[in-house]
Amino acid sequence: MRPFATIAVLALLAGLLCSFGCGPGIHDRANVKGRVTFGGSAVPLAQVVFTTKDRRTGSALTDDHGNYEMRDAPVGEVMVSVTGMKLSAEMRMGKYKAPEPPKGMQPMAPPEGDAGIAKFDPKKIRPLPDKYEKPETSGLTYVVEKGEHKYDISLTP
Repeated sequence: MRPFATIAVLALLAGLLCSFGCGPGIHDRANVKGRVTFGGSAVPLAQVVFTTKDRRTGSALTDDHGNYEMRDAPVGEVMVSVTGMKLSAEMRMGKYKAPEPPKGMQPMAPPEGDAGIAKFDPKKIRPLPDKYEKPETSGLTYVVEKGEHKYDISLTP
């Protein structure tokens, strides 16, 4: 009877260890590309975040056409959040003027190279509903698998 009990305990422990090691690991990541739209129009300069139930995250920024590439997407079921750039109405209409520098100082030079964020057209920025900013309220989910994938995100008003 004693050898049977030992075998049963070992089998139970093996099963428990397998259940912990069979799901996606903390370091399992994938590459996900896609496009974010709101009401059919591209959403430029928005942050896209994938969050797992155990709070692992991956993030990407959309370009001026709404395209994103997340190279660190956590593998598994994720909740998706999208945070759009917040601009005042004045900035969206192109009427914003940067403040003058203090007396005796030169204005800041624009960044060198391809710093896309400095070249955006404020008229293309559209405010997004607040519900999309939090993974718990966005209503968006996706299952990330290892490898490369395409996931377009269509937001509605």
